[in-house]
Amino acid sequence: MRPTVRAVCGVLAIAAVVACESTAPRLVPVTLHLTDAPGVASLSSPTDGEPLTVTGATVRISRAYLTPGESEDGPGLTITNEAQEYDLLALKDGATALLGNALIPEGQYSQLRLVVESADVTLSDGTTHALFVPSGEESGIKVTFPGTITVGGSATGITVDFDPTANFQIAPHNDNRVIFTPLLVGTVTEG
Repeated sequence: MRPTVRAVCGVLAIAAVVACESTAPRLVPVTLHLTDAPGVASLSSPTDGEPLTVTGATVRISRAYLTPGESEDGPGLTITNEAQEYDLLALKDGATALLGNALIPEGQYSQLRLVVESADVTLSDGTTHALFVPSGEESGIKVTFPGTITVGGSATGITVDFDPTANFQIAPHNDNRVIFTPLLVGTVTEG
């Protein structure tokens, strides 16, 4: 091969490598925390009208992941897949618990989902109820955000409000059975 042809091939090879590197998405550290918004955790009892106070609320989360773009299908990008158990009542008054962190490609994400293995609640009457988690172990529970989730800057923090007041209710006419009605709200901060 002539030197000129060799030089041109070398320049093209370098350009191809640079082009591949420049199209790769920038990875951003993402940290995910749980918290419980301020409020009194009480449930309305349909049998006697007296409110029952939540004295214990535990969830076991096995995975948290972001869904890219507008799609709700697919495995998503995992922030954590280490199963951990949380006492939600320990997360009051601004306290947070680390759920996980990961390097996630910069960009817009449509949703965050938490795969909840199990949940239970203990009431002031001394009863503990294991809760059914709809879609909790399959697709996970969707966390609501005011818009899309932007991962960017030098780091992105996501905090999920897991409020027992909004997430548990007593089913009427069903032996005071407690139902898990997940309504999780997320906030994003960019560093």
